[in-house]
Amino acid sequence: LERRCPVKTMRLSLSEGERLVPLLESSPLHSSMKVYNLVFEAESFLYKLIRRITATLVHIAKGQMTVQDVLNRFDCPPDYYDSQLPTTLKPNGLFLSEVKYNEQDFLNPPLFKRDDPTVDDLDIVTMGMQEEEDDDDINDQQLNSKMMVSR
Repeated sequence: LERRCPVKTMRLSLSEGERLVPLLESSPLHSSMKVYNLVFEAESFLYKLIRRITATLVHIAKGQMTVQDVLNRFDCPPDYYDSQLPTTLKPNGLFLSEVKYNEQDFLNPPLFKRDDPTVDDLDIVTMGMQEEEDDDDINDQQLNSKMMVSR
């Protein structure tokens, strides 16, 4: 089967946010801290994708990376990076706030739609499953005959 990239288009919005928990006491460190909301919208996500994108934005904001550094990463495989940046952020401070989905995608998955270009692959999978079931029947028969002998 052909491998396909699950991420096609992503929408990212950045806005100044509010604290989730109000400060109990006034602190110069915390009172000057700004909170931002990053909202990522996509049909699917790769493992740790959000944490890596967020880390990249933080490194750019701190002046540790430039936009050109990010563009260079797209041109050069990871084995040849001169820098360890961007890192993957720890999950602290990041949370899932909402999942939106189209109910029809769950009731009628794309794999079973007739207009899906991979529908021919379904026949291959079904045939493979049938062969496995036939093998299981043979194994069951062998097991039953061995059980009969052992009684």
